[in-house]
Amino acid sequence: MGLAALGLLAVEAAPAAGQTAASVRKAVRQAARQGDFGKEVLGLTGFAALPGVNASSFTISNGAGAGDTELGRFAASPKHRFRDTELLGGDLYAEGTLSWFTASTDYGPFFAGTRFEASPRNRIDAWTAMGGLGVAYDLTPRLSVTPILTAGWGMVQDDTTFVGPGAARLDKATDDLLFNWDVQELLYGPALRLDHVTAIPGDVNVTTTGRVNYVYGSTYSASSRVLEGDVSFAVMSLHGELDGPTRHSVFGRELRWILFGAGTWIEGEGARALGVDWISEFGLGLELVDREAVPEIGLEGASLRLSVITGDNVFGWSIGGGLEF
Repeated sequence: MGLAALGLLAVEAAPAAGQTAASVRKAVRQAARQGDFGKEVLGLTGFAALPGVNASSFTISNGAGAGDTELGRFAASPKHRFRDTELLGGDLYAEGTLSWFTASTDYGPFFAGTRFEASPRNRIDAWTAMGGLGVAYDLTPRLSVTPILTAGWGMVQDDTTFVGPGAARLDKATDDLLFNWDVQELLYGPALRLDHVTAIPGDVNVTTTGRVNYVYGSTYSASSRVLEGDVSFAVMSLHGELDGPTRHSVFGRELRWILFGAGTWIEGEGARALGVDWISEFGLGLELVDREAVPEIGLEGASLRLSVITGDNVFGWSIGGGLEF
């Protein structure tokens, strides 16, 4: 991931590598500040908080000095447009995202040839809880636009072990700075969502959704002041989906097929933190339709989806279930 900038920080701190743990720690702290390490941590959490696939596992190929980064994500992202609740000339819209994001990377030796030589086995976990409120407006019978305000909380923790002759010394020199730290932050910002729905012959529905998120993040608690900071970045996404009849039913409910594709483009600190500028997803699924399941909130069924994730040095898979409104 982009936090493979860890390696660059170690190189910048290398002139102090032959000195005491205190002097190496001072050099690491200075390099982390100069490299805006705290902003990268915020960028990672902001990306993790965005609505998206329910469960996924994918790999990012890093450069020299680090193995591939293995990432996993689980998210629940309910959303609903309340058509019977008028607000500012439109309908009330609400959404939420609860997510867990993990990234594991095995790095090559830091401070090679010194008393601090060791290889970090790094794992980062991020937990987020976000909510959003907006107003949905129908521009045409098929096209709607929804401005949204989002806000929430995020926590990131680093858990690293070291392998090598200088493991204990490197642990002491980097603890709470480069490795084995924790951060809590506030996340907030505006979003704009566009939805277009139309039908084509064969009882096939075509749904297109575009979204732009602008994410701001501010640290309010960190294990080191080096990790404090503020960040902002943009994420743009486009999702297209077709669903049609299978001519089968389950427990008397209509079963429909789903084909979908999506793309996400990340800008600023979010891209720097992940080491990825764009991600795409292609998949298929099945939807079980029950239009009277919970009519009070518009729940019309549930779906199961499988997909492949590709992107800028990225490959992986996703599996997810969802409620259909």
